Amino acid sequence: MENKDALAVFESIKADYNKFMNGPVTKRGDPCNCVPCLTKKQIKLLLDISLKTAIEDARRVVSSQPSTNVMVDMAFNLGRTKFLKFKTFAMLVTRQNWKAAGDDLTVSKLCQQVPRRCMENAKVVRQGCDCSQPYPQACDAQRPPVVAARHKRLAVKVR
Repeated sequence: MENKDALAVFESIKADYNKFMNGPVTKRGDPCNCVPCLTKKQIKLLLDISLKTAIEDARRVVSSQPSTNVMVDMAFNLGRTKFLKFKTFAMLVTRQNWKAAGDDLTVSKLCQQVPRRCMENAKVVRQGCDCSQPYPQACDAQRPPVVAARHKRLAVKVR
């Protein structure tokens, strides 16, 4: 929640951004007894907004292709600014050079930081991004079980 729209997003869910970012942290497992805690409804709204933003960002970075799970996953976790730096990857996807696009991912800094996730994404891309339906529709049925499970867990992460 450190992007330029964070303040407006927090206002839209009726939460105080400054208190959330600068307030005391409630330890995991402790009851929420401090100001910056969010309700389950606010967390769900933040997730919905974050996923919509990731889908839009994925479309902007790789506009020639539908936003597949891999593109949305990358946009969600990297944010638009960092995802835009994957110029070679985006060009290879646009040209539908799937093997080279997957290979490009494996030599990125991303694969040094989160190797398992990155290698799973690279494997999916190398297979031809065969899931061309807009995220999050029927794509997971076409993926290996481990990748499908991770994409379902994507919905749990909130920035």
